Amino acid sequence: AKAGDIPITASASSTGVDLRFLKAFTPPGLYDPIGKLSLGASVSGTVGKPNVKGRLRLRGGGITVLALQQRLRDIDLDVHGEGMHVELEKLVVHSGPGKLTTTATVDIAEDGTVRLGSDVVLDKFPLVRPGLPQMQIDSKIRATVASGSRGTAVDVSLRKTEVLVTGYSVRAPKA
Repeated sequence: AKAGDIPITASASSTGVDLRFLKAFTPPGLYDPIGKLSLGASVSGTVGKPNVKGRLRLRGGGITVLALQQRLRDIDLDVHGEGMHVELEKLVVHSGPGKLTTTATVDIAEDGTVRLGSDVVLDKFPLVRPGLPQMQIDSKIRATVASGSRGTAVDVSLRKTEVLVTGYSVRAPKA
């Protein structure tokens, strides 16, 4: 028998694992990871053709990105996948007065073609960068990517986008 024909069965699960233990493993540019992580995953099939199925959930997550001098807080994440399909059901991140919300899907076909679709909503999401004035971004973004043997196609659209620069921006009058 070939190694790829060996049957495989495995599973793992956890509920509400406190992520504070990650402080010991956090790279220098990140500080104070928090949140409760739950997951359930299983693998069946063969080593050569495994069927992976799982779900990942994060509640009350947070981390500080030192280069941005910005705390990302109240992070909620729901991801599930089976086989060659992964879906980001929800990612919500708060920072300052703002919020980022996104959903996404990734599909990998038998021929290796990859398709990605994502929707992102930024609502008064702060962009903080040392040396630049503080900014808040409002935008609705849709992105699709298709990549295969014939090349890669990327399509990004932005709607209702506004960047407010503290001390410099004046809102456009409403019609």
